[in-house]
Amino acid sequence: MVNSLRQHVLLEAIRADTEELFSELTAINRTLYRHPELGLQETSACALLAKFLQAHGFSVETSLAGLPTSFRADAPSDPSLPAFAFLAEYDDLPGIGHGCGHNL
Repeated sequence: MVNSLRQHVLLEAIRADTEELFSELTAINRTLYRHPELGLQETSACALLAKFLQAHGFSVETSLAGLPTSFRADAPSDPSLPAFAFLAEYDDLPGIGHGCGHNL
């Protein structure tokens, strides 16, 4: 019961944050869609995403493992809460664009 309640509270917090950020996330989605970049060339997309995350309190490290379009963003965390990760792809398909929804 306690875990179920904690899960519900966490999901509600995520839902509220997502609703609060909806217009900003939609603008990012549209920008990525309108300006597709091929794999390992997504410099604008990487910069846009890193800037958004920094603006929302994440510490951002770019150019991981020698890849200039990679980044890692860490949020301030509470060790008593579950840890989770989002993995992102933001490259487009040659001649198609964001056909797989990577911009989402």
